[in-house]
Amino acid sequence: MSSHSVYSKIWNGVLLCIVPFCIAFCIFSIAVMCVVYGKEIYYIEIDMLNIPETASMTKEVIIQNYNALITYFSPFYNKPLHFPTLDMSEKGRIHFVDVKNILVAIQYAMYISICISFSGGVYLIRKQKEKFLLYAGVLTIVFPIVLILPIAINFEKSFVFFHKLLFQNDYWLFDPETDPIIRMLPEQFFMHAACIILLLILFGSACCYFLYRFFMKKRGLHVGGYNS
Repeated sequence: MSSHSVYSKIWNGVLLCIVPFCIAFCIFSIAVMCVVYGKEIYYIEIDMLNIPETASMTKEVIIQNYNALITYFSPFYNKPLHFPTLDMSEKGRIHFVDVKNILVAIQYAMYISICISFSGGVYLIRKQKEKFLLYAGVLTIVFPIVLILPIAINFEKSFVFFHKLLFQNDYWLFDPETDPIIRMLPEQFFMHAACIILLLILFGSACCYFLYRFFMKKRGLHVGGYNS
């Protein structure tokens, strides 16, 4: 076996390990971004959860302030957060800065993962190594399993654990008197958002599997067959 063949086999093996993880992360991060920046989801929740009544605000005021928050979370928005009609404490401001930093970091990692997934995926398909799509689909399923179990057992405790894991302080514990924005963001909204993220992840996993089947059938191979 020539040295070129050995290096090629090693490189293929490395890509078969890296690309599925990158694809799985892409699917996860895209699902999160769709829900975070998808304002229409929250608009539906406003009526579904009767937020105007529980928050003691009009629907127009709620939408106006929510839009300001989501605009602030954009990586292309460089101005300080300012709510049109709501007060905000210093701790609340710091918390939203932390949230934005996390979202921006995820997006940068997502862009890198997309580049690796696309270039590596094209290379592996040309080398007839379609198994990476199957691996990616399986890995993507891990995210919903990890999220579903604690949410199904106790969403409230999972919600608290999630915040303690991501943030180094307790500024996420808002006081409605100093940070009335929290009245607009009931726990049920976050639970529904988590469920939508899970569904999008499952959809992404299914897409990987069907793409794997497509390329295998295109080559005239059985789906269960192993392509080394």
